[in-house]
Amino acid sequence: MKYLFFDLETTGFGFDKCAIIQLGGIMVEVDDEFNMKPIDGINLKMKPDKGQMIDQRSLEINGYTIDDLKEFQSQKEAFDKFIKFLDKHIDRYNKVDKVHLVGYNSLHFDNDFLRQWFYNNGNKFYGAYFWSDSIDVMSEASRYLTNYRPAMLNFKLGTVAKTIGIETSEESLHDGLYDVKITFKIFNKIIKSGHFVMPFKADLAEEMYNQMLIDKNKETFKKSNFTEENAWIKWEE
Repeated sequence: MKYLFFDLETTGFGFDKCAIIQLGGIMVEVDDEFNMKPIDGINLKMKPDKGQMIDQRSLEINGYTIDDLKEFQSQKEAFDKFIKFLDKHIDRYNKVDKVHLVGYNSLHFDNDFLRQWFYNNGNKFYGAYFWSDSIDVMSEASRYLTNYRPAMLNFKLGTVAKTIGIETSEESLHDGLYDVKITFKIFNKIIKSGHFVMPFKADLAEEMYNQMLIDKNKETFKKSNFTEENAWIKWEE
């Protein structure tokens, strides 16, 4: 059994009008005892196609600039590399040789963008590579951390990782490949815990709650340089 842990960075929230600008992925083999072994990886950065839209507020979040995008490969070049990567591990003509897509908060974002990417590149084999029942680690973590959710500031990837003892770099979060690695670590730790729900410990919950209050007081919100009226631009190259 194989899983593809993946994460996308995009130019906005609309999969039908915005572009993928980074795809990070780790191919993982899973044995009968659910031991997970990474066997391959990919990290693709690409510029939008002409006419695709860019919400500059999204670039503020993922850290890319318009000048960065100009230096990236084309969508077609990146897509061809991704298909080559998939073909190394999947026989698309074998109906039982597919991979599960695994992401974080991916069910109604990354998955939609990925499917649209296949469509944009004239490839009809999306369903030949991936099982339809993908796994969203955010949902897995939501169940696992049910007893501690009131003591958590939010449910972002970095916060969830910190809650279960995985260190992260704030500067690296929102890089596609880095986020994939953290997603893999979270999912692996949940699976290896042997618990459907993390057992409740009152002292740990109190400690987390007190830390949450400290973090909340330190939390700062960076105001965007853009508004809905001036954020959107069309890629013309």
